[in-house]
Amino acid sequence: ARHILGSALLKYDHAGYHLWLPLPESWRQDEFANLAQSRGASVLPAEAFVVNRNAPAPHAVRVSLGGVNNRERIKKGLNVLAELVAEGPPAARTIGKRKA
Repeated sequence: ARHILGSALLKYDHAGYHLWLPLPESWRQDEFANLAQSRGASVLPAEAFVVNRNAPAPHAVRVSLGGVNNRERIKKGLNVLAELVAEGPPAARTIGKRKA
């Protein structure tokens, strides 16, 4: 995961089965999670894990590494996430292509 996502990792525990992937401000958590799902990678918005509704959720998604027992599938999913972070949200890509 560290090799594929590089410095994008927010927090992880070497003994843990998940990590947090911070999102660029241009992404909405649910939009990122839905698009990742459509490309075959399942993540959950950080908001789903906030216990105290008065505390802000980090602008991130939670990536579980323990739900899949096939390293190639994990690599494929992590590559999808890296590609999405690099691409940016669809709306931002469309705006960037418009002529002024």
